[in-house]
Amino acid sequence: MAQVLGSMASGQPRLVKAIAAIVVAGALGGLSDQTAAQAQGNRAAESIDSLERLFWVCDYGAARDAVDFGSGMRCGVAAEALKARKFNGDFDSMLAWWRQKKDVEHGALASARLAGSTERAELGRR
Repeated sequence: MAQVLGSMASGQPRLVKAIAAIVVAGALGGLSDQTAAQAQGNRAAESIDSLERLFWVCDYGAARDAVDFGSGMRCGVAAEALKARKFNGDFDSMLAWWRQKKDVEHGALASARLAGSTERAELGRR
């Protein structure tokens, strides 16, 4: 799980670089205001999707296993960022969303975890 968390969190520098590139290109006149706004919006949407994936990995991991301090910190930061960006800071809205999606998201992660265990077992037999 820590490896998944680390790889998901590592996408953040790419987002910062992409936004910086958009700002510089826009400032140099390489992009229209509308194009720059669309590009930033697309990156922001991707970021929210990444935060959601990280949130569910964290939520599932915390429900199944103990979470180490570093992972717990990353998960807490991701949850707060998701609450701020997707739910405008509204905890009750986020809680309702969590209740609605939890079973499906945890089921998908459990299936993926089982598939990974099965693949490792099969590789070990070869």
